[in-house]
Amino acid sequence: MSPRTRRRSRSAPARPLTLGARLRRLRLERGLTMKEVARRAALTESFISQLERDRVNPSVASLQRLTAALGTPLGRLFDEASPPEGRVVRRAQRARLTYPGLRATDYLLSPDLSGKLEMIWAEAEPGGGSGDQPYVHAGDEECVVVIKGRMEIWVGEERYVLHAGDAITFSSRVPHKWQNVGRGRLEALWAITPPSY
Repeated sequence: MSPRTRRRSRSAPARPLTLGARLRRLRLERGLTMKEVARRAALTESFISQLERDRVNPSVASLQRLTAALGTPLGRLFDEASPPEGRVVRRAQRARLTYPGLRATDYLLSPDLSGKLEMIWAEAEPGGGSGDQPYVHAGDEECVVVIKGRMEIWVGEERYVLHAGDAITFSSRVPHKWQNVGRGRLEALWAITPPSY
């Protein structure tokens, strides 16, 4: 390798870990086998293996069961971003959690998860969302505001369709799921208290 090549490779930004790689790292840090994590999460060992190799696309509900089995909050799966400047989180510094198969991405707007409020900017392509399985949070309450697009959200047994400017508030402990039912990109702002994602 020439000195010129070495210089370029040193200055190239590191690629963020994939979701599967982050889950594998958490599992290994805890000294757990795939079999043990599968048992704790009530998922198959094959599913865990495929997930760690980014060959399957988990729902938010499956990720919650996995992170609970690993003893860590789901928010720990966000990409490691640049540290924010004080309490300001610049667009380029947002931590990100991408759900490739669900065609959705969450961006953490809160500087960290140590405060009393968690703010998430969610984007989803048409048909994208949280997956087929409803999920719950350990938090108390959340509010969703649709910024752009159209969202179908199920809270318990109730179905709602929200358009740009619409908002909904509900208990985080009630099973819920959501999907972009519009023709374009969905953008929504989520506020969760206390942070529980």
